[in-house]
Amino acid sequence: MYVCVDLGASSTRVATSDRLVHEIPNNVRVIPLNEDTHMTVWDAATYEESVLNALDVTVMRHEGANQYLEAEQRYLVGTIADRYGSTVRPNGMEPKHKQVINYQNAILAIAFEWLMTPQTYSNPGVATPIEVFVALPPIECKGSEKIFQDNLKGTYTVQFNSLSTAVTFQIADVKCKEESLLSLMNFFFNSNGSLRQENIKYRNGNSLSIDIGASTTDLAVMVNGKYLEKSGFTIPIGGNQIRDFVMNEIQMAYSFMPQITEADYVVKTGMLRLGAQEVDFSQQLRRAKEEFAIQLKDRLNSYFKQIGMSLASFMCITVGGGGSLHSCVGQGDAMNITTPALSEIIMAELHKQCPTVDVIPAPGNPRHANINGLLVYGLVWEQRAAKQANQRMIANAQATAPIMGQPAQPQGNMQGMAQAPNNYAQTTATAQPNMYVPTGAGQVGPQ
Repeated sequence: MYVCVDLGASSTRVATSDRLVHEIPNNVRVIPLNEDTHMTVWDAATYEESVLNALDVTVMRHEGANQYLEAEQRYLVGTIADRYGSTVRPNGMEPKHKQVINYQNAILAIAFEWLMTPQTYSNPGVATPIEVFVALPPIECKGSEKIFQDNLKGTYTVQFNSLSTAVTFQIADVKCKEESLLSLMNFFFNSNGSLRQENIKYRNGNSLSIDIGASTTDLAVMVNGKYLEKSGFTIPIGGNQIRDFVMNEIQMAYSFMPQITEADYVVKTGMLRLGAQEVDFSQQLRRAKEEFAIQLKDRLNSYFKQIGMSLASFMCITVGGGGSLHSCVGQGDAMNITTPALSEIIMAELHKQCPTVDVIPAPGNPRHANINGLLVYGLVWEQRAAKQANQRMIANAQATAPIMGQPAQPQGNMQGMAQAPNNYAQTTATAQPNMYVPTGAGQVGPQ
């Protein structure tokens, strides 16, 4: 089986073959193994919420300690960690593969996914082998993938202390994929592997993905469905820059420097909390987003000039990532958008320079663009693994034919598997000519 993990700056996203994306907090507090926290678990309406409220885990690595993980360690994550004391979060300006917290969060995410989808695993008491797909910035995929692989692979037992539940699994292999390329995969494919019909027209030509994170913005280019490796690049600006602009605006308007959480609330809602009141801060927030869009356009022009391209050469530009979300208050039918999505503001800015380029927000939830792209890779891997396993079963059956060299018929479901048409191939892009799917590290092409 496989698990996809997107280690974001604000949360960890995880999913497997059921294609349901779960978001897990990524703030961590390491505590002694035998510490009595005196913490009660908050009530919750759903099983998932109850697990998220009880992320007090002890992780044992069966192979012992390595460069980034202890042989045994206990840590709190999420609300229970905030209730206990100060926590740490991933640093968006440091390489992901060099941060202990990212390995901790990856292990927790896999264990959490185990609890959410136990039917996916063969035996809860056995170390189930898992293929892990991880999203990394382009520069880390190019030079540091093996470090992440070597330190994450192994067998783990994760004890959920507040739930009296433990899971054991083996990370058999780790495949790292470029975050911005994953956003492009999400643009062209649904998470079930089927092509997005509305975007087929862009497959022949140049396509650019802009993936805006909290601290950085990743780029990737496809030319006629092939990933242009030299285009994988990270720009050191992200959604936090908008937050910093907002903090300065608050200080100038009200003579106090807000906490980061207060500024994050403004970016999320367009409203500033002052005591018992909320003040409309949407105009200042819009100016912050417009300033970001101008800076991003300048960075894009500078970079593409270096690699011999121009923004005007693209058929389409897709903008995704958590940093591209709109600001709103309320939910559902009562939702009121106070400030347009950053993707819309970037679109307006880019159209001033190249009005013939289609600038399109990432399909679905922009925060899930990378994890959905990983799911496409996971699905293709799963189908190929099943095909190879079927071929081995048939070969073994033929090798043990009982009658004078005549091939034995596959037993049970083997015969049906050998003769039945491949439904996946018939209904998705992987077996259709001129459709583009993952075929290797960092590349898409005809199956």
